[in-house]
Amino acid sequence: MCNSDLDIHCGLSVVPAGRAPETIAATDDVPVRVDWLQHELHQGPSMGADSGEMLVVKDLAADERWPDFGKMCVAVMNVRSMTSIQIPVPPHDRARLNFYSSDPRAFDHLDLNAASGLARLAAPIVRVVIREFGERLLRAAPSDCSRVAIAVGTVIARYRVNSADAFALLREASHDLRRALLGVAMDVVAEGRLPEAAIIEARRRRNAGGRLSQARAPAAATLPSVRTQSPGPHERPGRPAAQRMMAYGGPAIGGPEMWHDPSAPDR
Repeated sequence: MCNSDLDIHCGLSVVPAGRAPETIAATDDVPVRVDWLQHELHQGPSMGADSGEMLVVKDLAADERWPDFGKMCVAVMNVRSMTSIQIPVPPHDRARLNFYSSDPRAFDHLDLNAASGLARLAAPIVRVVIREFGERLLRAAPSDCSRVAIAVGTVIARYRVNSADAFALLREASHDLRRALLGVAMDVVAEGRLPEAAIIEARRRRNAGGRLSQARAPAAATLPSVRTQSPGPHERPGRPAAQRMMAYGGPAIGGPEMWHDPSAPDR
């Protein structure tokens, strides 16, 4: 659909009845942070009803539609280009499939038909998620941030991991429990912790069925088994400070540590 050699992040977001964008599926924590930024600035493709069926931004640094959102994406998250595709959902809600890249003009050769087809395939699942969690989301105040973003911050604070690892733990929990990411995030927000006992039991049962290696069924004390020191795919040595911020774990996804990288030299 686009150049596989480029640095691409993908997220599926819903905006139920004017509430904060909710990241219900993502490749990593970048879409979660972008959704949080849209909510804080009230700018971006998910916040406006007039973004159209497909939106391609070649370079956020030069885009004038959302000047604050574009500049912050570039400066803090190293996101330079994006494509946002509308997903057909009930009329009072909005949903979009979003692709982000650190490379300008990354989506110049995007196969629009393939992208639109992918959005149509996602539509039934998105409708189920909206129906399943609609009432719980509507009980939240319109000013509240995304449940997934809050859950990431909760996991960061409790398990002392960075934001990428916090999101990985949420995604692993969603996979182990066979539940929607949004549902797991809501439980984490309510309980202040991952559902550790349920995760371990789910892994034990899968392991007993011969579908999971023993290494993937840790004891409760070692549940945060994702990396905390070694670099990930978007953490390359010598990268700019704005890029390094993506991997820095602070006490909250939207806290001041999101905007300041303590490893960068003072200027």
